Amino acid sequence: MLNFVPHKFNENYNKVKFYRVNKELCESKVYSKLSPTAIILYSLLCDRLSLAYSNANDEKISKNNKYCDEDGNMYVIFTRIGLQEKLHVGKSAIASAFKQLENANLIKEKFQGRNRPNKIYVGKTFAERAAQYCLDMNITSSALACMALGKSLIELCDTKEACFLS
Repeated sequence: MLNFVPHKFNENYNKVKFYRVNKELCESKVYSKLSPTAIILYSLLCDRLSLAYSNANDEKISKNNKYCDEDGNMYVIFTRIGLQEKLHVGKSAIASAFKQLENANLIKEKFQGRNRPNKIYVGKTFAERAAQYCLDMNITSSALACMALGKSLIELCDTKEACFLS
């Protein structure tokens, strides 16, 4: 095991890479049933989605490798085994996390056939939907204000399915 080595005040901080965690998943009542594993899984999938977006805009990459379906929806590829290894959890923990994310309408999977990993479509959070709604309705507030509006709208809705943003 490694020894503990603290950061020192007078040293340069060499930043390491981090996965971004969407605060909404931790703070919103809508997502209160998500386990920490599901939240981190969603973060990994979003990280992979950002790579898919960068590939989609790269003209040097063939159309088959752009992770975009015929309807223009972006997806990611991640094997369950790969996710188990990355998160240091077992098969049942990954299955449970996937189920939680599916129930929260944060992912959808498309089966590709035997011995091929599923396409994983990463859904938008409630606040992201609110921000998109503001843009679509030409509401001139900033995206952050619209995301705050989305958080307020969550409080007004009985369930996320009953909301206009679902």
